[in-house]
Amino acid sequence: MYEDKLIAVLTPTYNRAHTLPKLYESLCEQTSGNFVWVVVDDGSDDNTGEYIKKIIDDGNIPIIYYHKENAGKHTALNYGIERTDNELTFIVDSDDYLIPEAVETIGENWKQFRANKRIAGISFLKGYTREEQVGDKFSEECVCSYIEMRLKRKVGGDKAEVFRTELLKERKFPEIKGEKFIGEDYVWCDIGKYYDMVWKNDIIYICEYLEDGLTKSGRAMRIKCPVGGMLNSAMMLTKEFPVYFRIKKAILYNCYYYFSDGKQRKAGKTEKGKIIRFITAPAGYLLYRYWKKKYL
Repeated sequence: MYEDKLIAVLTPTYNRAHTLPKLYESLCEQTSGNFVWVVVDDGSDDNTGEYIKKIIDDGNIPIIYYHKENAGKHTALNYGIERTDNELTFIVDSDDYLIPEAVETIGENWKQFRANKRIAGISFLKGYTREEQVGDKFSEECVCSYIEMRLKRKVGGDKAEVFRTELLKERKFPEIKGEKFIGEDYVWCDIGKYYDMVWKNDIIYICEYLEDGLTKSGRAMRIKCPVGGMLNSAMMLTKEFPVYFRIKKAILYNCYYYFSDGKQRKAGKTEKGKIIRFITAPAGYLLYRYWKKKYL
């Protein structure tokens, strides 16, 4: 359904019926209609379902709605991506919204690069406003890997990434029983090992970080999901990543290891980076003790 649309705007949501109208309004105001809004409801118990069904009936924009059992944002992304056949997927959180030209800007830029199969997608900027970006601007507008731009050039802050759907289908987020979080950079870094991205310093996505959102509760959430933390860290212990970053991830791997129990440690076990993990084990233990005292 709606496979003819270039972009699937994919929104995982949980109890955000009060914020979805602003995103919906921004989608209705798009200067290009070359998209479908795919909403994956991760087990909400508010009136999200009723709201989405109402606006589907309004018929202003094409919308596909799925409801699943609550299991975390990453599982909602897997669920939506599995069921999406549009060329591009643009993940837009339920408490954020797009500028009116967002879809048009993506489409115009993608025309230049879609034939190059080495390019995984385009990354734009997120902003607090249309003038103030989140984090850093890209060091230059160019084509290079996620690892080169975000890690080696140390460009920080959340960005508005648009990916080829076929690549996301090939690289799903690990789903761990009893855990509801794993960092999205798990997949972005995996793609970055093999593909390039186009980097554009245009703000097309406006963020509103809520007090009860994942960004605000990030550290405590990660501690409660140690296998996800171990797997995420292990993904980045290979030679493609800069040494300073591998050291950081080895410390984090060890830290989450100490937060895990026996079964969890087995699930997160890896052969990657054995030497660097051994060397950084004391630092990982000290970080574990510090976080345990601060967050638990």
